[in-house]
Amino acid sequence: TRILAVESHHAALLGTLSRPDVSLDEMTKANKELSKLEGLVQCIKELRAKQKEIEDLTSLLAESINEVDVCKMAAEELQSATKEEKYLKEKTLQEMLPKDVADSRGCILEIRAGTGGEEASLFAVDLFKMYERYVQKNLWKFEIMSITETNLRGYKEASA
Repeated sequence: TRILAVESHHAALLGTLSRPDVSLDEMTKANKELSKLEGLVQCIKELRAKQKEIEDLTSLLAESINEVDVCKMAAEELQSATKEEKYLKEKTLQEMLPKDVADSRGCILEIRAGTGGEEASLFAVDLFKMYERYVQKNLWKFEIMSITETNLRGYKEASA
């Protein structure tokens, strides 16, 4: 699958770097590709280790049917390991997605009260504060550029 292709490409890049006759251009290119793959390869290694742990726990459960304490402990660890495996699969898939240049850039949020008078401007306040909390929760930078308030402390328009 794609995981095997990534692992073989990673191994090939490492092989390229270990050759004594590699040119400076090839080395630079291989290093750049290797640094891009490093996070994905680490996720794959963690996923493989977790899958091995699940195999071992499953065989332990099968072997120790008569020992209740061991079965109980192995079942708990198996449940925990299965959850971690699911998380690692999602993380690996996320790492496999192509990186977008726009992912690291900022954006401008602009909210305007629509038709509806004061009620619309109060909703605009709620919406603006909701986005502000979302940004803070994700530890992103939030900088208010301008706010135009109404008489009842609603927002005619706000941008950040």
